[in-house]
Amino acid sequence: MGQQQLLLILVGVVIVGLAIVVGISLWHDAAEQSNREAIVHDLQYLASSLVQAYMTPEVSAGLQGNYHKLYKDPELKILKKNRKKNPSTSPNYYWETDNGKYEFVKVTTDSVVLRGEGLEIGRDKVNPVTAYARMGASSFEIEITN
Repeated sequence: MGQQQLLLILVGVVIVGLAIVVGISLWHDAAEQSNREAIVHDLQYLASSLVQAYMTPEVSAGLQGNYHKLYKDPELKILKKNRKKNPSTSPNYYWETDNGKYEFVKVTTDSVVLRGEGLEIGRDKVNPVTAYARMGASSFEIEITN
C-alpha cells in the first residue's frame, strides 16, 4: 500500500509540474503577442500622424509635402506626446511608451521609415519584438520583423 501511495504522489507532482511549465509558456506567448500588437498600434498612430502632417500646409504647422522638414523643425510641432530627444540621430527624436521605443530609421523627401522595438522578447527568442512603418505621400504600411 505504501508504494502505491508514493507512486500516486510522484505522478501528481509530475502532472502539476507539467501544468505549471505549460502555463508559463502560454503566458509568455500571450505577452509577446500582446506587445507585438501594441507596437503595431503605436506605429499606426505615429505613421498616420506623420502622413497627415505631410499633407498639411506649413502655415498650419505641417510639413507641406516634404518629410525633410522634420530635420529643420527644432521643436517638431507634431507628435509631442511621449517624445524625447536623442542627440546621436537625425532627426533627433524618438518616442517611448509603455509598449516600447520608436525612432526614425530613414527620412527622404517623400518617405519615412520608423522602427518600433517592444519590451518583450520576439519570435527568435533573442531580440525584442520589432516592427517597421514605411510612410509615403498618402499612405503607410507596417511590417512585423520579429
